[in-house]
Amino acid sequence: MPVVIALFDTDVIPAVLMHDTDQAMLDALRALKPAPDLADVAAAKAWLAGLSQPSGWYDSPEAAKAETARLRRAERLSGEAVSEARDALSMSRADFAEAIGYAGNPNTRHKTIWEIEKGEKSLRPDAVRALRALLADRSIDDME
Repeated sequence: MPVVIALFDTDVIPAVLMHDTDQAMLDALRALKPAPDLADVAAAKAWLAGLSQPSGWYDSPEAAKAETARLRRAERLSGEAVSEARDALSMSRADFAEAIGYAGNPNTRHKTIWEIEKGEKSLRPDAVRALRALLADRSIDDME
């Protein structure tokens, strides 16, 4: 029984749909106002993958719940790992903090990353995701 979670940028509460068949789910998705023209299940899955997490097409309620549980777990990085990543990116602490979503003046951003690298604080979950994306982007750029 497929379950779809669709979180649109304009909404706080995701649309959660459950139907008996893939075709019934596809029909329900096509009825959503923000949905593009969805030719088939593969197109629907691709569209959902481009929406904000936890959007996706799941094979069962258990799979959907497992994904939302995974997203709720705060992924922690050691201060050493953060420092290593910053060094790999050749960024100052202030620039690094800004690149992964921390606000404030340069001194505040520098201090925040310094405290994280020393193990006094932890990166926020959204900053961990931003850091991983930043590192992946840099690796892709290096391959080109």
